Amino acid sequence: MVRLLSSRFLFVAAVVRYWCNFTFLFETVLLAWKDQDRVNVEHVNVAFRRVDTIKAL
Repeated sequence: MVRLLSSRFLFVAAVVRYWCNFTFLFETVLLAWKDQDRVNVEHVNVAFRRVDTIKAL
């Protein structure tokens, strides 16, 4: 039972991690498309910090 819950938790954690990576890439591409001449550096820095935090989990 514990092993089943543990494997299920790891699966959910992996899905969340890859979903956040996907949304980070999507936001970055959308931002670059929207502001082609000017990229909001703070937005990109926050997104990178979010991905680093998720990878640390």
